[in-house]
Parts: sequence; structure tokens; C-alpha cells
Amino acid sequence: MAAKRPCLARLGAVSRNSSIFGVKNGTKHRQGACQWRPISHATRLLRHQQQQQQQQEAEAEAQSGRGGGGGGGGGGPSVKSPLTSSHIPSPRTKYSSIRLNDLKGSPKAKAKRLSVSVDGHFTTYDYIFLRDACTCPRCVDPSTRQKSFNTADIPQEITARQAIQSPTDGSIQIHWANDIPGFSSSPPPPNDEAPHITTLTPEFLRANVSARNRVRARYNNPRRVLWDAEIMAADATWLDYSSYLESDETLHAALRALTTYGLLFLSNVPSSPSAVENIATRIGPIRDTFYGRTWDVKSVAAAKNVAYTHQYLGLHMDLLYMQAPPRLQFLHSLRSSCTGGQSLFADSFRAAHALRLGNPHAFRCLETFPVTYHYRNDNQHYHFTRPTIELDPYPASAASPSSSGSASSSPSSSSSAARRISHVNYSPPFQAPFEADIGTADNGYALRGYLRAIRDFQSLAASPDAVFELRLEEGQCVVFDNRRVLHARRAFDVASGERWLKGAYLDQDPFLSRWRVLEERFGAVAAAGAAGTAANGGRGGRVLQEEEEGEEYEGGDEHI
Repeated sequence: MAAKRPCLARLGAVSRNSSIFGVKNGTKHRQGACQWRPISHATRLLRHQQQQQQQQEAEAEAQSGRGGGGGGGGGGPSVKSPLTSSHIPSPRTKYSSIRLNDLKGSPKAKAKRLSVSVDGHFTTYDYIFLRDACTCPRCVDPSTRQKSFNTADIPQEITARQAIQSPTDGSIQIHWANDIPGFSSSPPPPNDEAPHITTLTPEFLRANVSARNRVRARYNNPRRVLWDAEIMAADATWLDYSSYLESDETLHAALRALTTYGLLFLSNVPSSPSAVENIATRIGPIRDTFYGRTWDVKSVAAAKNVAYTHQYLGLHMDLLYMQAPPRLQFLHSLRSSCTGGQSLFADSFRAAHALRLGNPHAFRCLETFPVTYHYRNDNQHYHFTRPTIELDPYPASAASPSSSGSASSSPSSSSSAARRISHVNYSPPFQAPFEADIGTADNGYALRGYLRAIRDFQSLAASPDAVFELRLEEGQCVVFDNRRVLHARRAFDVASGERWLKGAYLDQDPFLSRWRVLEERFGAVAAAGAAGTAANGGRGGRVLQEEEEGEEYEGGDEHI
């Protein structure tokens, strides 16, 4: 029997044994809690009748198909396949490479979906999706590569007059029966224009077989390694500054390290304040903030930020008080002659994933409880509220189509357990008093649950075996994912020497854009060898595993 899905009360997740859960037998519920809604007798009877009707129709179609006529399906539109004559096959007949699929199960209704053979397996696509995806010169401008029609103009009941699949390359051509006004595939075409035909390649069809394929087609599902101090000591990627600037393959290796580990080091960087700009702009435009286009990290009198002191600075992330925190942070060491000041890094995704496996209730608390961050100093007032853990909107583990055979899915229907961690937000020095939930509405239940959860997360992230420590020497630069990697600094003695870092930020969009372009060029070559071998001369024989292969999270890929 499938496990019951837990309800969530307000903003905090609750345990299965909590009294606020609804029950099936009609027990009274606490106000504001989720409740089980019983199914009425009329609803059960209606569903039973629908199931019986669908079963009878399926049996009738099967018998019609075995009769040999091949003409079952009433007045549905014809489908031409190179493998069979035109017909609408029943569910039990041997399918041709394309078949029409009635959304409601009635052979008299117009077919609204198309089932296509992709790599030997049938996948069902909605006609609205297929029409919207047309990239012919009339639908997508060849120069701007932008759509020339509105999705809202697609007829609600759009269907195909004819669909043909090529026996050679597997592409499909669709002649629409009721296309968008102004687009006609019925001869003779209006105004002597060529008929409108939608052609979809096998690569497109394959990319949309499943949610996982759709995400991977845009390179939005990079392989990740969740690391601790020992793993990072063995796997840390070091690249030469000149090669990074001059070689696209080296830049690809750098971006692969950032998407895989969230951490990258450059060596032989010139002792120039402008060098960090060269490093950042190699990927994309620098993010300009009230700190400046670039900024200096050194101890100053009357500092307006704890980073500009010589004090210990604990694990944190930058600019969480802004609506869109920067994705990448660059720190170039220009001076490093003082005692102390070692840099510390920890993988927040590893801590969050360990929490997800060991304490799902605490994970849900961090996923739902709102935490406010702010910067209110030096004539500035920034303020934003967000949960500690954010998940991708779509499930990355959907390796196959849904049970109905449809290639489309809804993000709202997916459980959070099937979605990957997208961002972690953790910055105690810049945390403001709680606002959205201060513990008065539910006797402090959610607030106390958050406190227990964040304490567990902090213990995992800051444990000695989780923190990678090194001293950034002059001529070295660290680049890290500010939405994943926590960074910190040990205190240093200003009387013993100087510590000066030059910093810059980069937003997520230019980073991912450059990553997708280079991954499309070099990804297949890089994947053919050991992961990251070209980046740092080898990874000690470590082999990255596919996510489907297990739940290892130390030195293996994230399995979420």
C-alpha cells in the first residue's frame, strides 16, 4: 500500500502523528489544518460508470480491430503511416508508427493527441503542444528566431488532418485540420501561399519523451557531486589564468567544475586590481551592486560590513537580502602576508541532502519556513524573505512519461521528494527578525520546528569533516556558486601583514547561458573521458555515477 502523503500546516511541515492531521472517519479537525475530504456516493457511482463505459468501448474497438477492417474509430481523421494503411488502431492491435489518441476515450470525438514511435516506444503528445512547437519559417522568424504567432491563437480543439512519420529518420509531418487563422494546410492554399506543415525532428521528439529529457535538453540538469573536505581536497579544480582566458575548452572545464562542485580555483593570476574583471567578464557581464562593480575585501576602520574587518566571519552566502542574489562570486588574492585569514568552504547541498535523507520533517521545515534577510546601513535598506531550501519547479527524476502515456506533466502535481535542490539560502550575519511567522498564530509550532531544523542543518554544514579550508595565496582566485557553496574566513592579525582580496559578482542568467553554449560544443567530448580529467589532470580514479544508480551523496551524484 502506498504511503500517505503528509499534510502541511500553514508554513511549517508537521509530523504524521500530529493532532492537526485530518482523518478519514470524520473526526473533528483543528482549525486551519488540512483535511481529508470524503468522496460522496454519487461521485463513486459516476466514476464506476465512466470506468465501465471506457472498458466497453476498449473491448468494442479491440473486436473491431481483430475483424480485419481497420476502419474502427468512426469519423476520425486519417493518419498515413509508411508501415500500415490509414486507420485508427485499437489498443490491442499492432500499432503503426503514428496513431491518433482520443483524449476522452470516445471513438466519435476528435482526436486531441498524437502517439508517435520514438526509439521503439510510443509517446503521446498533445496537439496543442505540437502546434505550439512548430519552428517553420512562418512560425519562427529565421533571422530573429522568435515566434511570429501567439499561443493564445491556437484553436482549443486543434487536430490533425494527416500525420506522417518518415521511415528513414523518424521525423513527423503534420497537416492541420483546423489551424491558426491565416495558417492553412488544406489545398488550395489561400492567397497562393504554400500549405502550412509542421515538421518535428526525432531529436525534438526524443527531448520531450519525459520530464527528465526536457530538462536535460536545455542543459538544466547538470551532474552534481556532493562533497566534503576530503573529497574537495582530492577533486579541487585548478586552472591556469591564461588558459582560462584564451581557450574555450578550458572555460568549459571551469564551468563544468562550477556546475558539478560549485567551486573553482585559478592560479598565476596577475597582481592587478583589474584581473578579477577579466576573469568574470570571460563568462558574462559583471553584476553591479551598491558595493560597486568590483570591491575590496580588506580590514578598514568603521567598517560597514563584517567582511571588511579582521574578525572571524562564519559560513554564509552573499546578498540574500536582494530579490535575485548573484550566482557566482569571484575573489582574487592581491595580498596575503598576514597571519590567519584562511578561507573556508562548505557544500550546502550536501548538508541539505543529508538532512533530506535523515530527517525529512526538518527538510520540509526549511523548505517552507520564511526567513527574512536585510542590509540596513550606510544609507542603504535592502530586505527580502525566502525559505532556507528552494527546489526546482519540475521533477528531474521523471525518467519516463506519466502513467497515462502523456509526454506532458504539471509541476504542481509533483511531490517535492522528486525535485532537485535548486538553491540554499543561509546567511546568519544578515538575518533580520522573523516577519511572516513569529510564532503567535500556531503557538510557535512552525517557528520551533524551524529552529530545530536549522540547528541540524548548521551542524551538518559546519562539521569539521565538511569544511574545506585553504589559504588563498597571492596570484590565486577562487570562483564559487553563491547559491550553493557557503564561505567563511578565519580571523587574521592586521599587525602581522596585509590581506587584500578583490571581488566581483555574476548573475545566474549569463553564467547558465555560457554554460549551455559550451556544453553543447564540448559536452560530449568531456563526458567521453573521466569527468573533469582535462580540468585538473585527473581525479584520482573517481568515477561519477548517474543519479539513477543509487543514493550515494559523498563523492557521487546527487540522488534527489
